[in-house]
Amino acid sequence: MRKFGWVLSVLGSLMMGGSWFMTTSVHRDGNYSGIGGYQEPSDVLNIGLLQSQLMFLHMGIALFLAGLLGIYVAALRDSMIRAGTAKAEAIDPGNWI
Repeated sequence: MRKFGWVLSVLGSLMMGGSWFMTTSVHRDGNYSGIGGYQEPSDVLNIGLLQSQLMFLHMGIALFLAGLLGIYVAALRDSMIRAGTAKAEAIDPGNWI
């Protein structure tokens, strides 16, 4: 469980870091309108791309926290076995079924 927790934490960290480098804007060409005159080309924020970036960030946070929880539970299990407050057979997930 500890190795799986580390894998989840690293994957979550990479997803959180990667979300900061996602493009969230689209290019708008310049045009001429009768009301506003000439409008220069610019980049405009896209709500759909911002939502994708936010969802990617939230998935990364959730994976990171799930990994930390797995690492914590594995450490707690090991310390309980060392202290003698629990038997290894009782804590083994293979015996739960």
